[in-house]
Amino acid sequence: MGRYLGKRLASTIPLLLVISFVVFMFIHMIPGDPARLVAGQDATKEDVAVVREQLGLDEPLLVQYGKYMKGLFTGDLGSSIKNRSRDNRTKTETNYHADILIHDMGCNHRYCNRYHRCRISWQNS
Repeated sequence: MGRYLGKRLASTIPLLLVISFVVFMFIHMIPGDPARLVAGQDATKEDVAVVREQLGLDEPLLVQYGKYMKGLFTGDLGSSIKNRSRDNRTKTETNYHADILIHDMGCNHRYCNRYHRCRISWQNS
């Protein structure tokens, strides 16, 4: 059983690498220029070139993929294009608070149902 799991795990790693490469290539095949989107519609060609250099879009695709994989394995997912910051805590904290709220609502719902059932069974006896 252990050998079977080892083989399955060993075959999973190349599969994940192939999938990540295919997804990376599909992202680059999407029409439009990400540097133009970041720089804005009124940006000059020089501004777009500066943004392409900052984002690393002027490098070959294999170099970009290597940097992407390195960042993926080290936990560095890059900077936000929307906020232009490398701080991902805002989204994480928002999701964390929403998860706590949903959990509390579920616990309260379970408590109210149990209390109501106990009260009904107490009144019927």
